[in-house]
Amino acid sequence: MKELLDKYHGHLPRYASYPAARYWSKEFTTEAWLESLSVELNSIDQIGLYIHIPFCESLCDFCGCNTSITKNHGVERDYLESIRNEWQIYLKNLPALAQKKISYLYVGGGTPNFFSSQHLDQLFSNFSHQLQLSFSVVEVDLKHLYAEQIETFSKHGIQGLSFGVQDLSEAGLQQLNTGQSYDWIKNKVQLIQDQGLKTSMDLMYGFPHQDTATLSECLERVFEINPDRLAVYKWVRAQWMKLARENNEVPSTQFVEHYEWMRSRIKSSGYQELGLGHFVKESDELVLAASEKRLRRFFSSYHDSQASVLLGLGVSSISEIPDSYHQNEKALPVYERKVRQQCVPTARGHTLSEKERKKRELIFKLSTAYELEVPAESKDQFRLFFAELLSEKLLVEKEECFQLSDDGKIFIRSICHWLENNL
Repeated sequence: MKELLDKYHGHLPRYASYPAARYWSKEFTTEAWLESLSVELNSIDQIGLYIHIPFCESLCDFCGCNTSITKNHGVERDYLESIRNEWQIYLKNLPALAQKKISYLYVGGGTPNFFSSQHLDQLFSNFSHQLQLSFSVVEVDLKHLYAEQIETFSKHGIQGLSFGVQDLSEAGLQQLNTGQSYDWIKNKVQLIQDQGLKTSMDLMYGFPHQDTATLSECLERVFEINPDRLAVYKWVRAQWMKLARENNEVPSTQFVEHYEWMRSRIKSSGYQELGLGHFVKESDELVLAASEKRLRRFFSSYHDSQASVLLGLGVSSISEIPDSYHQNEKALPVYERKVRQQCVPTARGHTLSEKERKKRELIFKLSTAYELEVPAESKDQFRLFFAELLSEKLLVEKEECFQLSDDGKIFIRSICHWLENNL
């Protein structure tokens, strides 16, 4: 497996969207976005909602998210009002939106639980008459998570909370310098579990201090906490970090070795791999959705709702529909000013060409159904490039498609990269 990973599993895009955001244009207009969204709303009965809350009290050195660092909680009220007003702008321009149920909800950040329980309650109340959730997750920072906030999440039907611990080994906790012990983290997660909410834990590999001993200690503690879902990401030093601290980096080959080692341990401990670094308990409803080919992806997560529209609210939020992407203004003052002016806060977007739509469908089907219909004229080239995967049965050719085995899911990005560049 190591030789195959060295060949195919290099520095590849995440494929959270296609085309990637770097190809989106500032020339994309609000008018074009509203027109495309209006057409899509005519044929659906449900939507997904993504809400971005950018505030954090401190900044992590691996963070690449759009954040606003402050300890001033007085900003909550104005931002809550901006979210409410942006939603009303959409309802005014697209009255049909008010008739759609919201089946998917993801609140990301930043730190969504920067908001008090009172303001979280007001946030969700804006949409309460439309919430019929089949999938819902809120990202939280355990340092600032309190019982009354968890109760508010439960009150509004939130099904799960997602949080990053990165590395639970003693060396990791010391290096990350978060100020929390393993026992403190375990007890805080227990509060979530006691309320009956699903727990989704983010881990990172490739830190300079990590080796198989520290990774083993980390995973032993993870399995003791017993989260429902795991996401494993590669550590990348944030661009804003000083160059003076970049003299202790991990060789790229070790990134791959660390990930494959963690992946193997996680899969042998009762978790099913969805792909792209995401794992869930074998009893999770997403496993059933995958087996029934109902698994879906938005840029924010795997999910099992039937929503084809994701509407993003808040600064920098991304929206997506089958033929378009739209992103809000990334600077908080500009976002808030546009909303005050009763404008959709468009920063950039992209309308997919017919060729891009076909590629997008292939990429998303590969990452959710684990199968790929390669055009006849490209099959020989595909077979040649992935000959080793085919010979090892990690990729299997069926009558109508190519299918990834369970162990072959680690190569999803590799195949997506080939699709992007060869079809």
